Amino acid sequence: MELLISIAIIGLLSTVVIVRYDTIKINSRDARRISDITSIAKGLGIYYTINNKYPVFTEPGITITGTDALSTLLIDSQSMPTVTPDPSPSYSYVYASNTTGTTYAISFCLEGTSIKNYSQGCGNTFTP
Repeated sequence: MELLISIAIIGLLSTVVIVRYDTIKINSRDARRISDITSIAKGLGIYYTINNKYPVFTEPGITITGTDALSTLLIDSQSMPTVTPDPSPSYSYVYASNTTGTTYAISFCLEGTSIKNYSQGCGNTFTP
C-alpha cells in the first residue's frame, strides 16, 4: 500500500513539474519575442536617423526571417549586426510600413499572457 501511495505521489509531482516546465518555456519564448522586437525597433530607429525614413515594405508586409530583404537592408546599412526571427517555427514577425516610410508596424504572436500590455495570440503590433 505504501508503495502505491509513493508511486502516486511521484506521478503527481512529475505531472506538476512537466506542466510548469511548459509554462516556463512559453514565458521564455515570449520574453525573447519582446526583446527581439525591441532590438528591431532600435535598428529601425538608427536606419531612420541615417535615411530620414523607415524601410518601405507596404501591406501585407515582409516576414522577418533574418535573411529577408528587410533584415539584409538593416544589416547592410549597419543599423543592426543581426536580425533574429521568431524563436518558434510556428510564428513569425511581420514588418509593414506606409508608402512614404514615415511609420511602420511589426506584428507578432505571443503564446502566453505574461507580457504586460500585450495579449495571447497573433493580434499584437509594435509601432514607433
